[in-house]
Amino acid sequence: MAFNSLPYIAFFAIVAVINFLIPGRFRWLWLLASSLFFYAYAGPIYVLQILAATAVSYYAAIRIETQPEKPQKQQILTIVVLTLVANLFAFKYVSFLNETLRSTFGLVGAHYPVGC
Repeated sequence: MAFNSLPYIAFFAIVAVINFLIPGRFRWLWLLASSLFFYAYAGPIYVLQILAATAVSYYAAIRIETQPEKPQKQQILTIVVLTLVANLFAFKYVSFLNETLRSTFGLVGAHYPVGC
């Protein structure tokens, strides 16, 4: 669902209206369910991806909170941020990179057998 599509605008409007109609203590649950639906609309693998990223972030936050020294906290934060950026890169840019390499190899007449 592209951000500039009619289905997205309708989805956003419905989510926003319901968000303001339900009590404040339940809004987080509504937004969580709406977000998971949005990811599921793109494909089931994306729900698994966002749940995994959420679990990693949650576990890291707990670990950071329990660390007594600032350097350990920064180390955990650095590792988690790099992990999440790698996750973003894998899901968003690997296919683009692969197609760019395929086109580049094609320009010089070389075979590029890797596919995503």
